[in-house]
Amino acid sequence: MVTYGIVIVVILIVALFIYFKNKDKNIYQEDIPKKPQEQEERRPSHNLKERTKQNRIEPKKVPSAKAIREAEEKKAEKQKLEQKRHDEEKIRERLLNEKRIKKQKRKEEREKAELAKKQKEQDNKLQQENKKLEEEKVQTETEPKIVSTLEATKTIDLPECKYPKFDYSRLIGMGLGEDEAMEFIRELIPQIKTQIPLIQEAIDASDFHNIERLTHSIKGSSTTVGTGGVADLLVEFNTYVKTEKEIPVIEAYLKHLEFYCNELEKEYS
Repeated sequence: MVTYGIVIVVILIVALFIYFKNKDKNIYQEDIPKKPQEQEERRPSHNLKERTKQNRIEPKKVPSAKAIREAEEKKAEKQKLEQKRHDEEKIRERLLNEKRIKKQKRKEEREKAELAKKQKEQDNKLQQENKKLEEEKVQTETEPKIVSTLEATKTIDLPECKYPKFDYSRLIGMGLGEDEAMEFIRELIPQIKTQIPLIQEAIDASDFHNIERLTHSIKGSSTTVGTGGVADLLVEFNTYVKTEKEIPVIEAYLKHLEFYCNELEKEYS
């Protein structure tokens, strides 16, 4: 009985040994085909597509002629649109400039019209004053007493006539430009130079009414253009002739008028 049990135990041991031995062999056989496959996968391929796939690098795609042509057409269309926008912008700027120029011209014409209107009003006022002076002269029964030059120089203080520099900012304030203001000054100079010999003739003839009229006419033009210099002198000169009749003083004013007129011509001619 004991022997029978020992035999059974030995058989079981042998069976277990065979089982485990076969199991290890199967495991070893399963591992054998995997190793060559792994080595095959790791081995670099001589095929470009397989090597590219292994390295995960996509081959560079060469654009077709159609794609290139379409790209060039899109680029040309874009350039055409940009050129069109540029041309439209230039046309818009030109139209705006023309509009500004027309607006500026209308403004200048309006200012010139206003200045001409003021000048006309001053001329009308001057004519009325001259007419009034002529009427007063007719009503005067006696001529004013004329003092000789020698007596006047002994008792009369001659005017110094020191005035500030001529300033035409009045015209600028009226909205005129520099060139237009200069043009008015250049027109004023010959007006004054034309009146100077006429004033001298009136002084020689002791025609005080004519002296007052001549100085008044150029005084209006001068004060319209600017202040200081010849304008201030003519205001004082004309005011004096209206109230006083001293020939030496009048001649002194005339000399100063010639001086300031020459200074004006040197600066603005």
